[in-house]
Order: sequence, then structure tokens, then C-alpha cells
Amino acid sequence: MANSKTTRSSLRSVAQRAGLSVTTVHQVLNNKGSNFISEETRKRVRQVAEEMGYRPNIGYKLMRGEKTRIVAVLASTEHLRRRNPFTELIVSLVDRLDKLGYVTYFSILQYSPESNLKKIRELLARGAEHFIMVGNPIGFELLEEEIAKAQRTLVGCGNVFQRQVSHETVKSKVDIFRFFLDRGHRNIKCLCQESLVYSIYGYLEALKTCFPELPEAELVQKFIYVYPDPDIHNVDISEQEFRQGIDSTRKMLAEYPQTDAIFYANDTMALGGVKYLFGNGYKIGSEILVAILPADQFHRLRSGKSEGTVAETCIRR
Repeated sequence: MANSKTTRSSLRSVAQRAGLSVTTVHQVLNNKGSNFISEETRKRVRQVAEEMGYRPNIGYKLMRGEKTRIVAVLASTEHLRRRNPFTELIVSLVDRLDKLGYVTYFSILQYSPESNLKKIRELLARGAEHFIMVGNPIGFELLEEEIAKAQRTLVGCGNVFQRQVSHETVKSKVDIFRFFLDRGHRNIKCLCQESLVYSIYGYLEALKTCFPELPEAELVQKFIYVYPDPDIHNVDISEQEFRQGIDSTRKMLAEYPQTDAIFYANDTMALGGVKYLFGNGYKIGSEILVAILPADQFHRLRSGKSEGTVAETCIRR
């Protein structure tokens, strides 16, 4: 009588199909360095393993204390839902990790810190050794602490983590300020949340580059319009930022009616601001210019002295 259960492909069966020794297949599938195994042989082993549906025995590796080469890529719900560049980043990350021989788990973090902590614990139990977080998830302090307690590594593409990759935003902001100035628009206002006014990656560093003759206090007073920090625990952050864009634009123009260029913190705020401008008869593109950070800047970053993609830097770290 035929056995209806699916048989798990073993290293031995992959070796037999590929016509190689078990030792050679073991070294290839566990990414162990060997100068005697050609790239052609490695490709053949991986192809046969994929055709046979081979999966490493993670439980066995964990019991023996071996490295699992498992990376968990996690994205916060809001960043995944409303920022297309982050979606492209995740695809790039998973593809690059696969080519480097890592097993990748991908998961979406929710609005509940308890649910997110439970997910981290599940991934740790499954052998995840490295974590890459995209965005600023709810309860990030708990998640970072749990991963550190398990002596695993974490790097974040977000500004709340101890180890993070940062977007090359200062240069991008300088380019936008110069775009405004080249077109004769000098009454610029940057909408900036309170906690980021003096951030190294904020507007101030870019303004210092464009106006080196002005003291810091004058730059803040002249070019930056501060709004309250958003509630990151709010379930609908997008709606909150959209409303903030409307309200901040209205208040800012009431205080500074001569404004002829507005630099918004993000695309959702800009949508709210543009809605207000259109609804109140402003001529966008001539009377008043509007800008946000270009989306493609999410793919460029500066890390120490090296430049590369966010994906590559996450992997290196």
C-alpha cells in the first residue's frame, strides 16, 4: 500500500540526484566555504535541491547550536501600506538575501505591541538569527529588547532603533531648497514635527548648507514651521497625517501669508496640504511651490563612509 505522506527530501537524496557526495552537498546548502567546489557545482546542487523541495532541518541545527542563516524581514503595517518605496525595498532585500544563501521569513507587524512581541518570539523559536525592520513598528522598544535578550542582531530602516540605516535626506533637502531658490521662491516654510527640528537628518542641516551666513536660531525662525509630534500609537496614522497636513498648512499661511514655497515632511501630509491649497484658490506651481522628499531617495543612504542601497547596508550590518 502506497504511503500518502510526503517524504522530506534529505541531503543524501539530493546528493544522489546530483551525482555528488553528501559532504559536498552539505557544504553547498549550508554555505560553508570551500575553494574546491566550483560555481557550476554549487548551481547544480541548489537547482536539484529546489526541484526536490529540500528544506534544511532547522530543529536539528538549533539543537546542535549551528547557525541557521535565517533572516526575519519585518515591516510595519503603515509603512508597507502607504509607502511604495518600502515595498520595493523589501523585495530587493529578500532577493539579495536569497542570492547570499539566507533563508528569509517575511512578516507584517500589526498595531498591537503584544501581537508584535508574540511574533518576534515565534520567529526566534523558528531559528531567526537576524532581524531587519522596515519602518517604526508599534512597541519597538519591547521588540528591540526581546531580540537583544536572545543575543540576535537587529538593524532597522527607521529612526527609532539603536542600529539603523539612515536615508540620505540632507542632500535631497538641499537640492529641493535650491530648486525653490533658483525659481525665485525665497519665502520657504518647512513643516516639521517638533522632535525633529534639530535632528541630524532634518531640515536644519540642509538649511545651513544653503544659508551658511545665517545663525541656527534665525534659520529655525525663518524657515521652519513646527507642528506637534504625531501619536505613533494611533491606529490610523495616515488619516492623522492627512489632517495634520490640512491644519498645519492653514495655520502656517494665516501666520505667514507671504509664503511662496512649502516643503512637507511626507507624502500623506502633502496630500492634506494640497487639498487645502486647491480648496482655497492657491495656484500651485506658480504662486506657490510644493515639495516632498523624492521617493527614490528611500533607496539611497549614507552609512559611515560608504554609500549603497538600503538593502545592501541592512545585509552588511
